Amino acid sequence: MNGLRPSTTTAALLFAASLACASVCSAQTSEAETEQRAMALARDGLVARREGRDADALAAFERSLALSERASVRAQLGFALQALGRWVDAEQTLARVAALDDPWVRRYRATIDESLALVRAHLGWLELSVDPADSEVLVDGAVLNTRAGIRIPIGAVTVTARRDGRFSVERSVSILPGQTTTETIVLRPRPIEPQPVVARVERTVPTPVVVRPPRAQVGPRDNRGWIGPSVTLGVGAVTVGASAVLWALRERSLGALRELGCVETASEFVCASGVVDAGRARAAHSDAAATGAASAVTVIVGGATLAAGVAWAVIEALSRGRERRALTLSPGGVHWVF
Repeated sequence: MNGLRPSTTTAALLFAASLACASVCSAQTSEAETEQRAMALARDGLVARREGRDADALAAFERSLALSERASVRAQLGFALQALGRWVDAEQTLARVAALDDPWVRRYRATIDESLALVRAHLGWLELSVDPADSEVLVDGAVLNTRAGIRIPIGAVTVTARRDGRFSVERSVSILPGQTTTETIVLRPRPIEPQPVVARVERTVPTPVVVRPPRAQVGPRDNRGWIGPSVTLGVGAVTVGASAVLWALRERSLGALRELGCVETASEFVCASGVVDAGRARAAHSDAAATGAASAVTVIVGGATLAAGVAWAVIEALSRGRERRALTLSPGGVHWVF
């Protein structure tokens, strides 16, 4: 067993060395193949450029740079972008190549600088001031992430600014070569639209309303017409009262005669014999006759006066009733008010 160990160890070392050599050789082979593939794509791009197929050349140069970065291929990419009129991308690419310290760049410095100057002649600057600041800004439909130092191809471009709750603004802006164009945009707020109000309609049975015709407007009553009937009735009442007083006086005189023993007959007043004061009896009889006659006259006069007053009042009431009914006439019909 001890004699086999050195040979086994040596074999293991030789096997590990062979693996390491294979790995290094494989890596070198892979890198070489990648470089060859990158150079082949670069040659394809040059062929396409000579044939005027700038888009195909651009695609070939981009695939070549994805495999291996070379200053010469990067410059060819910038030339293809220039040929396609993609001025902003061409400027960025050629400026990056011009900043490299590379033998190929030093050799073709004049060509690179000439192309870069030609590209920059097709570009200008745009400075935007937008209110509100958080508005979305687009140039020819492309969204901008900055407001200052925007590199723009020369010519007319469409600048659009928009924001929720504001009126959008769209302007045509002219970009001049090598100059800075400043543009200020203010977005005005939109008016707040009122929200529609949905009203609930509840069906109800309307309560019938009885409409009475309007009553005629009656002015203040004139009571002067009642003065005459009132005075007449008053005089009649006083006269009847006076007749009652006179009748009472007559009854008093007759009472005095009866105390003297005298009796009133149909034609005369007879006193019994032996009346002490015959003169007093005759005076009492005369007073009774006078007051009785006066009472009868006053009763007649008072009754007539009362009757006249009542008739007058009735006539006045009837005349006022006709006037009142006449005032209640209206275009809607005749309305009697009592």
